[in-house]
Amino acid sequence: MDLTLAGADGPTRTGMPLPACCASPIPPPYENRRLLSSALGAVGLVNHPARWWHWSYGDRFWARTTQAPYARYGPVPGQG
Repeated sequence: MDLTLAGADGPTRTGMPLPACCASPIPPPYENRRLLSSALGAVGLVNHPARWWHWSYGDRFWARTTQAPYARYGPVPGQG
């Protein structure tokens, strides 16, 4: 999933509205990034190292990062 934080005035970064797709290479302020990381990491999501806005849970990236034996979502091992 792709996420960002929004304030009372909506999702903005340095006064500019976010694009429709949050795939902006400009990271949010450090404290917002740290808050996202703390909250989402605490509930088991993992962050893509090159994309601050991209978080995973249960997919192949999540399984590899957490060293889970298999992804929770996707093909069932041996059923193919």
